[in-house]
Amino acid sequence: MKQRYSYCEFCKADVLYDVIEQQSDINICGKTINYMEKIARCRYCHHEIFVMHLMDENIAYTNRLLQEKQGKIYVVASYLLQHDPKISALVLQKALYYCQGLFYAFHHTFLFENDAQAWVHGPVYKEIYHAFKQQEKQFFQTEPSLNPEEKEVVDAILRYICCYRGETLQQMTHLEQPWLQTRKELPRNTKTDRIIKKDKIAKFFETIKQRYAMKQPCDIRLYAQDFMNKIHGS
Repeated sequence: MKQRYSYCEFCKADVLYDVIEQQSDINICGKTINYMEKIARCRYCHHEIFVMHLMDENIAYTNRLLQEKQGKIYVVASYLLQHDPKISALVLQKALYYCQGLFYAFHHTFLFENDAQAWVHGPVYKEIYHAFKQQEKQFFQTEPSLNPEEKEVVDAILRYICCYRGETLQQMTHLEQPWLQTRKELPRNTKTDRIIKKDKIAKFFETIKQRYAMKQPCDIRLYAQDFMNKIHGS
C-alpha cells in the first residue's frame, strides 16, 4: 500500500498521516449541511494537517448533499454553469425557465419543483438568484448528474438559448404569455413576487412545441430563431 505524506507545519517536515472521519457542519447559502468530514492527522504530533485531495473530496461531498437538499434546480444550474462558465445571472435565469418549460413540452413532466416568479426582468427562480448574487457558487462546482432525456433538453438550451444576451432573452420572455398573464395590470417597473403558475408554463410551451412542429429538443432553435427575427424586424 502506498504511503501517504503531506507537510506538517508543527513537525516542519513531510510526514505520514492518517485519514479519519468526524461529524461536521457547514453553512452554505443559509443551509446547514451535516456531513462526515475527512481530515488528515500527522502520525507523529497528531495535529490536523492540510491535504488538498481531502479538501476537494469534502467540497464535492457537501456539494452533492446540498444539491440533494435543495433540489434538481441546483443540478441544472450547475450543469449550465459548468458548460458555460461566463453565463450571466440574467441568462442563467432565462435558461432555467426555458429548460423547465421545454422539458415539460417534450416529456410532460417538470424538470424541477421550484416556481418562477414574474420579476421585472422576466421569470426568476429566487433561490438561484440569491445564491448567484452572493457569489456562493461553491455548490455549483460539483459534477452534476442529468439523465439522457434531461441532458438532451438542457444541451439544446445551452446551444440555442444561451447564445443570446440576457437583455434579448428578457425581451423574449416579456412577450410570452406566462409572464404577461402573471403580471397583468402591474406597471412595467413594479416589483412583485407573484408566482408564474406551472399550468401556464405547461400550456404555453406545449403550444410552442406544436406550432413549430418540434420533434426533438434540437428543434428549439426554430422557435428561438423565429423570435429573434421578429424582434429584430427581419
